[in-house]
Amino acid sequence: MGNQPPIRFPLLLDPQNRDETTLKDAKLVNGYVEAKGQERSWVYKRPGLVVSAAIAAGAGGGVFNWLGDVYAVVGGTLYKNGVSVGVGLDTSNGVYTFSSDSAAVPQIWMQNGVYAYKYDPTNGLVQDANLAATLAAIPDTMVKGNAFLDQSMYVLTKKGAAVYGSALNDLSTWLATTVILAQIEPGQGVFLAKQLSYVCAMKQYSVEIMYDAAAAGGLPGSQLALAQGLKVSVGCKSAGSVQIAEGSLFWIGQTEDGSVQVMLMDGMKAVPISTPAVERLLQDGDFTTVYSWTARISGHRFYGITLKNSNLTLVFDMTTRLWAQWTDPNGNYIPIVASANSSAGVSLLQHETNGKLYTLSVNAYADDGVIFPVDLYTPLWDGGNDKRKYAKKMNVIGDTAPGSILYIRVSDDDYNTWTPYRKMDMGQKDHYLMNCGTFRRRAIHLHHYSNTPMRIEAIEYQVEMGTL
Repeated sequence: MGNQPPIRFPLLLDPQNRDETTLKDAKLVNGYVEAKGQERSWVYKRPGLVVSAAIAAGAGGGVFNWLGDVYAVVGGTLYKNGVSVGVGLDTSNGVYTFSSDSAAVPQIWMQNGVYAYKYDPTNGLVQDANLAATLAAIPDTMVKGNAFLDQSMYVLTKKGAAVYGSALNDLSTWLATTVILAQIEPGQGVFLAKQLSYVCAMKQYSVEIMYDAAAAGGLPGSQLALAQGLKVSVGCKSAGSVQIAEGSLFWIGQTEDGSVQVMLMDGMKAVPISTPAVERLLQDGDFTTVYSWTARISGHRFYGITLKNSNLTLVFDMTTRLWAQWTDPNGNYIPIVASANSSAGVSLLQHETNGKLYTLSVNAYADDGVIFPVDLYTPLWDGGNDKRKYAKKMNVIGDTAPGSILYIRVSDDDYNTWTPYRKMDMGQKDHYLMNCGTFRRRAIHLHHYSNTPMRIEAIEYQVEMGTL
């Protein structure tokens, strides 16, 4: 064997799972990537969850910022800045969606696909009985999502895929004649969203776009008209996956041939953002309960989706266009069900069950005080040949942080078995491992479980190449 210059193992930039599980191939868990020039990048530990408000124990049902105040549904109660302002909300269908109107007495309008409610400080929390009566007479049911456009509130029905609108600045008046059908393509309604100044009727296998064709008009008849050239031929797999953040619309899409992909609509142009590896994870996923959220921190914008029954949370970094898997401290899905911005523009994340609102912090290395792990699995590396290689020395190029410990193991048989962990103290100026064994193809697993920051640029190996 002859001496060779140090080589650098490729770090992960996106999941590379070969099938519908995450058991093999490269992946990043509880981290994100930041570019450092065109050919180099840093892998960071994800931000930790820090309690912003502890409201009351109960199921998280949505959060919304209205006129500088934070409204949150916990259990069957609506809270304003942590104080109850209404009780008796339906809890049968998960997270609520919110809008507000522009009437002389502004109102919050919220619904969960079963019931709709109005709230203002004068009248309190009131069920929208007129809408319920209008839909019952059809009969049909609404789906989640609502859009306020040019003085009217709009909802979408499930069976008929019909968009109903309220009277102008009057959420007490809904008529069966104030309707437009989203029927360019067949399919049931799934979610109603808003993108720019358009209403998006998201159906099973398509998204039909509508615009305000008569803003100065009135009842009867819908204000909306179909924008024929803007239809999207990918529908919505789950209402729980839909998020609107800074004008961008995200959702898990599906087509009639059964394919599943994550979609992004910006400027009325819809494109897939999921990779083949992410789509393999979603293809056989359980969509019974789906949560989603968005957050912005330190120059990064994140869109998170959770398939609860698949115990999987995937996070898309809108800044780098890369995916990662995030977990809670126990390795399960991230239990966040909804998000909103505070009056200071800080992202607020609502917990699934404990009644707390959290912020993300790059200076917190634990969730609510409990440390979470970071796991980085590299792709397989063989140096472009099948010769036997001897790894004389290994070093992890990263930040020095007192108390930061990396646990390192390797697999030389395609991720099937792993060596025992070896410990590397990243708090020391010189940190390396000697005598790292022989291999033909190798994957490396870095495990970080310390209440410290973690930032890694590369894994460097001193390798001697064999002849066989």
